[in-house]
Amino acid sequence: SMEGASDQLLVSGFYNTVNISGTDGTSRLYGYGHTVSVSSSNTTQTLYAYNDTIGVSGNGLTLNFITDPNPGNPSGSNHLTVTGSGDTISLVGPQNTVDFTAYSTSLSLTLSSSTANVTGFNDTVAVAGGSNTINVSGDNTSLTLSGTNDSVTLSGVNDTLVFGSNNTNLSVTSTNNTIQLTGGNDVVTISGDNNAVAFSASNTSLTLTASNSLNAYQVNNSIDLLGSNDSVTLATHNERVTVIGDNDTVVVA
Repeated sequence: SMEGASDQLLVSGFYNTVNISGTDGTSRLYGYGHTVSVSSSNTTQTLYAYNDTIGVSGNGLTLNFITDPNPGNPSGSNHLTVTGSGDTISLVGPQNTVDFTAYSTSLSLTLSSSTANVTGFNDTVAVAGGSNTINVSGDNTSLTLSGTNDSVTLSGVNDTLVFGSNNTNLSVTSTNNTIQLTGGNDVVTISGDNNAVAFSASNTSLTLTASNSLNAYQVNNSIDLLGSNDSVTLATHNERVTVIGDNDTVVVA
């Protein structure tokens, strides 16, 4: 256990239990299979770990998490479960999994080539980085993406998704969601009802498969509509719209 301030913790061996509750500490976990609890609040912790199970329950915590590929370790990754509120977590290293189960709170997450599962509700989540798989199953969640090459599945209800990234795939299977697209070359597939899509990027393309509504506000876009019963409003010029589905309505304002 590490409970003091500015402590340095070094753990070797395998399958140890580590409790971190101090302030401004750095922990290096060698070996693998450790079970780690981070309950520090309103402070900063730096954690080097590989192929471990980590629970983060502190509030207002800044956690700098570095996957430390010790050559003696087998290939593997870390699994984080975040139940605290208002945390900022940065993961350096690929193939990590983050489960965010808290509700009515916020999380700022930076990761790459990893998986994030958001199962809480009434949350505000910001994800940076790239090449991630993000699954949102909670309701009334606000998700903002600023990375690239992400794959997002949105299955909750009344969620708000803001895409500021490029080359992203989005799958929406739920209802009453609001989707704002500001990046380019995105692919959006919507199978739920009453979803609204706002497309505000310029000089790029969007492939939309849905039976919903789309508003395009910028210029020089390429829009492919593959679904049916879509309503498209073009409030600008120099758009190229290809309509493949049935019963679509395109309004040029």
